[in-house]
Amino acid sequence: MAPRILRPLLAFALAAASACAEQPTDPGAGHFARGGNPGSNAAPLTATPTSLALVLPSSASGIVTARVQFVGSISATTSDAACATVSPLSLPATKPAGSSVYVASFTVTGEAPGSCTITLTDKRGGTATVQIQVREAPPVDGTRLVFTSNREGNNELYTSNGDGSGLVRLTETSANEQDPAFFPDRSKIVYASDETGTWNLFMAGADGSGRVQLTSYDLGDGFGAVSPAVSPDGQQVAFVLFPGFGGGNQVHIHVMDAAAGATPVAITAGNTQDGSPAYAPDGRIVFSSVAFDPGPPVTSGLPSLWIMYANGASLTQLTSPSGTGDGNPAVSPDGTTIAFVRGGGIALMPIGGGEPEYVITGTSNGAPVFSPDGAWLAFLRIQSTDSEIMALKLGEPAESAVNVTGNAASDGPPDWR
Repeated sequence: MAPRILRPLLAFALAAASACAEQPTDPGAGHFARGGNPGSNAAPLTATPTSLALVLPSSASGIVTARVQFVGSISATTSDAACATVSPLSLPATKPAGSSVYVASFTVTGEAPGSCTITLTDKRGGTATVQIQVREAPPVDGTRLVFTSNREGNNELYTSNGDGSGLVRLTETSANEQDPAFFPDRSKIVYASDETGTWNLFMAGADGSGRVQLTSYDLGDGFGAVSPAVSPDGQQVAFVLFPGFGGGNQVHIHVMDAAAGATPVAITAGNTQDGSPAYAPDGRIVFSSVAFDPGPPVTSGLPSLWIMYANGASLTQLTSPSGTGDGNPAVSPDGTTIAFVRGGGIALMPIGGGEPEYVITGTSNGAPVFSPDGAWLAFLRIQSTDSEIMALKLGEPAESAVNVTGNAASDGPPDWR
């Protein structure tokens, strides 16, 4: 039940084709009249791809492709030069040896985040369009992401810059590691590992060295301590304890000193399943919880968000969920806002409660976390074959989110310091 982080986007190719008055060199191409006017029997002007994503600043430009037969020249214009520019604006096409079509190349350069359209026009008025999306990448500013990935086999821990560059592998074991979290000063990490046959918490330096085991549960495969979070002063670790068979309706939040041999203490109780603790800057803990009826494990509701002090006092419900419930909370660095998952989308709301506002919609998103300056939100997007770490600059449209990890493996939820 525990949760499972940006490489620059590659430039796309776009070709533009023009024509002159010679016959096709490919006998199988058939007969085409001169020009590319819509409605004629000429081969139409076509663009490939029909959309192009650019990321600032790492992949700010890309080559854009279209093809046509029997056309003399092609021009290219942009609907918004503040978004993206294109050059050259007019280009005689050339015809590759053995080809039946003319091609021309254009460079599209992103100027600022936004959306615009590149229109290609041939000599006789035929057109093709390419939709341009310019996105901003998280800055490489000294902050780091830490996350899980199975890109080299079992789940191991990695760190990277906020844009996915500077990737470093931290662990190399035969076990599975997951749920990494930085200490506030980023000098250490805490994470869960199943190397003992039960999930237990370990602490290590930010480079993976000096590993120390924090908990010593022996509850069987799939159970134990997961989802650790570190207090703002770095002195305590909160986590979720899955107690094993027979305790399925009593999954509670525990806290312990951030030291080997410290004794964990449960701070939630009852017939509930509590999860995903996240510290606020004032030391309170936000978490998700669902209550169960006594007896058979029949749920009496959906997971909702709660907040309490680190000793369990002043327990307060924050949300009344609908659909699939609320979970995976994260608190902004200034302590004013909670990001959380509702129905597979990601929403924001004031820490004191209030009407949520979706920033990401859909059904396959999770595990949001704020950047240290609070300007970005990293989150997990689960796809058909893998899961990726995405990043969205708050205030920008959801479609401007960029893929941080971008590989064929499954990458797990990040922490960002």
